Amino acid sequence: MDRIDCFLNGRFLPPEQARIPVMDRGFLFGDGVYEVIPCYGGRLFRLAHHLRRLETSLHGIGMADPLGPERWREVLEQLIGQRPGADQSVYLQVTRGAAPARDHRIPRDVEPTVFAMASPLPAP
Repeated sequence: MDRIDCFLNGRFLPPEQARIPVMDRGFLFGDGVYEVIPCYGGRLFRLAHHLRRLETSLHGIGMADPLGPERWREVLEQLIGQRPGADQSVYLQVTRGAAPARDHRIPRDVEPTVFAMASPLPAP
């Protein structure tokens, strides 16, 4: 099978090459949100609904959406395009990012970590 990439911080790369710093607040504190979007026959299911829920979740923890709906659509379409027409589960996660120190206070001016991947969706 051809290489299947994930998306991490603006780059598509093989999952085994993806690295997230240990100081990432998602790792240290669970400071982030995730969304899972099913894809049936190569089509993302209710994408607009899922992206609104992502936006609501990010807003709930005081974060802005780092990509926005159009860029998310581009990224996710490229991910599912690696298995054309397949049923897939698309996972995306946004964390507050890696701060210079482990501190409970929410840091300012930290780049969020943005991750997404697609996996085959097994038949029921």
